[in-house]
Amino acid sequence: MRNLVSYLKQKEAAGVISLLNKETEATGVLYSFPPCEFSTELLKRTCHNLTEESLKEDHLVIVVVRGGSA
Repeated sequence: MRNLVSYLKQKEAAGVISLLNKETEATGVLYSFPPCEFSTELLKRTCHNLTEESLKEDHLVIVVVRGGSA
C-alpha cells in the first residue's frame, strides 16, 4: 500500500478504476486520492476528530461513485 501512496503522491495523481458488474450491468468508479489538498479538505469536512498530526501520515481516501463512468 505504501508503494501506491508514494506513486500517486509522486505523480500528483489520483487512481481511477472503472467498475462494471456484468451480471447486473451496474457501473461505478473508484477514486483513490493520496495525501493532497483535496483529500485533506474532504477528510476535515467529514472526520472532525482528525488532528493535523494524523493528517501527516500516509493515507488514501477512497471514493466510490455508483453509476458513474471514468
